[in-house]
Amino acid sequence: MPSSELAPPFDLSTTITPLSGLCEKAESVTTLSREQRDQLYRVLASHHVVFNGLPGRMHKYAHEIKMHDQTPFVKRVYPIAFSLRPQVEKTIRNMERTGVIKRESSPFASPITVVKKKDGTVRVCLDATWVNQQMVADFHPVHLRDRSPVFLLANSIEPVKPYTAFLFNGQSYTYQVLPFGLKTAVGAFSRAMDVVLGPEVREYTINYIDDLLIVSSSFEEHLVHLFQVLQRLQDAGMTVNLEKSVFPQCV
Repeated sequence: MPSSELAPPFDLSTTITPLSGLCEKAESVTTLSREQRDQLYRVLASHHVVFNGLPGRMHKYAHEIKMHDQTPFVKRVYPIAFSLRPQVEKTIRNMERTGVIKRESSPFASPITVVKKKDGTVRVCLDATWVNQQMVADFHPVHLRDRSPVFLLANSIEPVKPYTAFLFNGQSYTYQVLPFGLKTAVGAFSRAMDVVLGPEVREYTINYIDDLLIVSSSFEEHLVHLFQVLQRLQDAGMTVNLEKSVFPQCV
């Protein structure tokens, strides 16, 4: 099976961490008392590198892509609206800068689609239709007890990269992490979270797709649970999207 050199992981300790953002997040939980907000902030601040705003790079799990047919293919590139091209180019550069993708050749090439988000930015998505048709299914139980978005975790799981290639502006890029366009991505993420969190932490956490819910019986217990989850994520090299994180809803 083809492989290529993995991109080096980020040194999370060298990035700028948004301590002010963590303070604002804790202060925004108006259902908590002054003392409880201070306690929440201290837990978040003790794991500030997890909230550095960059894609994480999980190093405790490696995903393998198995194909029924490895015949090379190059699919037609989808046209991109001229008005969106500057934003797409900026997004591609940022994805390359942060190690999500890398410019390298591959005998495979899927098209990309562009989705304009509510904030005016764009999301670049891999149309993996042809890869998925030849990919061996990989089933793994996914926790479906709750869909509440608490953490949006970076889908940073190393795949066999040539299958994730796409073309843009005449250049070939491959994903250095597992894109969710692949049909095995959801199962891979659930399996990876089993490895990262372990059976003890799994007792009070639920993940659905890339959201993670922490269930606790009291605020004090929740702080302990939150600390343990953030520690496991930090140890695994994962990051959390602070903007999309929601903290204690009921106390």
